Amino acid sequence: MVLEPLIFMGGTFDPIHVGHIRMAIELAEALEVSQLTLLPAADPPLRASPRVSAEQRANMVELAIQAIPSLQCDRRELARSGPSYSIDTVIEWRDQLGTERPLIMAIGADAFARFDRWHRWQDFTDYCHIVIMGRGGWSMPTAEPLSSWLSKYKVDLNELRETPAGSIAVHEGRMLEVSATDIRARIHAKQSIHALVPSEVENYIGQHALYQ
Repeated sequence: MVLEPLIFMGGTFDPIHVGHIRMAIELAEALEVSQLTLLPAADPPLRASPRVSAEQRANMVELAIQAIPSLQCDRRELARSGPSYSIDTVIEWRDQLGTERPLIMAIGADAFARFDRWHRWQDFTDYCHIVIMGRGGWSMPTAEPLSSWLSKYKVDLNELRETPAGSIAVHEGRMLEVSATDIRARIHAKQSIHALVPSEVENYIGQHALYQ
């Protein structure tokens, strides 16, 4: 019996926007899975703490995807204290899934470019696969140690379903030119964010006076 992979895409989602959503939908389609999980980070260790609470960011994720059956939100990192280390999440999920079901972590190309700064970064392939979501013009890292590490584990995307963990693949989907940084700046400048985030998220931001 072939087990459907569990795929998750972590992020600060500060706030979630249409680029995140489109990327997640297309990756789920490319890997032919029924669902992809969005995983808000409570306390991201490699950036300044978001001004908006983890609870509010998770609320926005849930509002954004409530009408999209192929996407779901998981709040497990909000239940942990301390920095939100992805390796802890991966190990926890692997314990729940058992040893046979594929587990796939999707990260953006920008995040992968500094992946060697992540906590216990070389341990990830012991527990999961990694999908790098590249954008147009993106190229593979050439600096060490990432370059050699990537060369050692890189496979085609469709091979990730065949084993539970241990490989890295690239997916180049539609990358909308939308950024959370720009959205926050537009709100602060009292400019419209209409069509950059789902209307439910836009309303939530307005109701709670976020990013002003």
